[in-house]
Amino acid sequence: VVLSQDAYGRGPVRRAITSLRGRVRSGNSGGPVVDGQGRVVATIFAASVSDGGRSGFAIPDSVVRDALDGVAGPVDTGPCSR
Repeated sequence: VVLSQDAYGRGPVRRAITSLRGRVRSGNSGGPVVDGQGRVVATIFAASVSDGGRSGFAIPDSVVRDALDGVAGPVDTGPCSR
């Protein structure tokens, strides 16, 4: 679990993440992390900037599934507001 700002610059927000050992490149965001049986266990969202992309970060599959379960339908395309 890490503390970070949300998309609106507010925080701290607690987030569950998984650290990855292995090259994460531009364009990998949104890609799956799979286990030895081919099951998706996480979704990549960032490369580490401190080691030249030799590691990265992903959101655990359980967090992604919970977020998708909360999606009810189309979202307004207007500006975001809170």
